[in-house]
Amino acid sequence: MSISLKPVLTATVMLALAACGSTAAPASSPAAAPGSAAPASSAAAKPASASAKPAGSAAGSAAAKPAGSAQASGAAAVGPVFTITTSNQTPSNLFILYAQDKGIFTKNGVKVDLPTMAGQAQMDTVIAGHAESTLHTGADLVFNSEAATHLGLRIVATGSSVSDSLILARNGINTLDDIKGKKFAMQSTTTGASQLVIRMLKARGLEPNKDYQIVLTGTQGQVSGVLASIQAGAADVAAVTPAIARPALGLGTVHVIDDLAKHTELPTGSTVFAMTQATIDKRGSDVQKIIDSWMQAEEAISKDKAGAEEVIKKYYKIDDPTALDEEWQRHLETTQKIPMPTKEQFADIVAAMPKDQPLTDAQFTAMIDQHFVQDAVNRGLGKW
Repeated sequence: MSISLKPVLTATVMLALAACGSTAAPASSPAAAPGSAAPASSAAAKPASASAKPAGSAAGSAAAKPAGSAQASGAAAVGPVFTITTSNQTPSNLFILYAQDKGIFTKNGVKVDLPTMAGQAQMDTVIAGHAESTLHTGADLVFNSEAATHLGLRIVATGSSVSDSLILARNGINTLDDIKGKKFAMQSTTTGASQLVIRMLKARGLEPNKDYQIVLTGTQGQVSGVLASIQAGAADVAAVTPAIARPALGLGTVHVIDDLAKHTELPTGSTVFAMTQATIDKRGSDVQKIIDSWMQAEEAISKDKAGAEEVIKKYYKIDDPTALDEEWQRHLETTQKIPMPTKEQFADIVAAMPKDQPLTDAQFTAMIDQHFVQDAVNRGLGKW
């Protein structure tokens, strides 16, 4: 049995909207109506507008010029707002903020709103039709939401195929083998980092809640909650992103015993861009522009260290020059040039889903929509 430090908040749509207030989507933003979402089996039908008009001329010029030129004059005409719910707890989504701040979205002809909120609220806002999409670190909420609602949710891009987390332990625990008999804090057992940890430890012969105990902290405190459980003495080990871990590491109360980003033998899907099929059908051209902007931003970040660190400092309140350098370098190491989603990245999450709400293989396959990223690749993006 898992120990629950805090009850896992199962946020309803109404609670999520109350928490988000009116920031979830501007009044002028057309949202996907949940009732009109296409069934999962319709994923194969690609919207003509997405392929016939992929990011317009903005994408074509982006392939011919460096991504950093997106700030140049002559921005394409901008249509209705496209809302992407996101989190500002860790710089894993730096590319989306960079694209916003440096004018890449505007250059490509799409106006994006990026309200920040907790993970469950991100997903609930999309389900309620008050945002077009979500950019979420863990894909578990997307798959579990699809199993519960059958809205026709789609993952159109994946920012990373590795986890950005470090495994931190209290003093006295120095290796993964030392986790035996200890308590491992997790938000839930279905987050990307948690599933990666469980798979990694199983490979070493350690079974959850047998050889080590999982302590559930819930999603209210997000990633910082698992670290707090170690500091409070309720757990011994946790997987935490570098931005969250850094202050505690500076105090010397915890230390790093492993880096999940180095476990490329265990593919995972992190920082997923998800929306309903109904949104794809309505706003396919804008989705393509966002994917193009995303990939252009990743290239620009790799070449514009100073500009990238300005964005990190602005949104994540990191002022120390060494920490800024570390976050920039970490972003380059853990993100994909080509954010192609694959079934392999999410197989562990689907396998761990509750048996009373399973996804068929056909539903799972339908949820992975590669054609926007592939379209961008076909036009030369991601080749740097």
